[in-house]
Amino acid sequence: MIELPSDLEECLKFIEVRKIYNLRNSSFSLERIADISHIFLCHYRKSNDIRFLNASLKINDRLREEKIDPSIMISLENEEKEALHELAKKIGVEL
Repeated sequence: MIELPSDLEECLKFIEVRKIYNLRNSSFSLERIADISHIFLCHYRKSNDIRFLNASLKINDRLREEKIDPSIMISLENEEKEALHELAKKIGVEL
């Protein structure tokens, strides 16, 4: 099993380089990928580092296509919506 780097910055690079969000990449279980998305969303909300939001959105798109457990997806989608609304408010855009 592939291990993720413990540092979030390194983890982001790992995810982007290996394109974990790509449907053809099955190095991790869907639940593990969902956990990564959640961590990235939380980090984005604390740091305002848009790269983590972007990676999370890519991951969530994959999870939608893979048809992950609906309760997990609903939770991620709620977090995603909150993050996008916060971003829209910061930049003065209405959703």
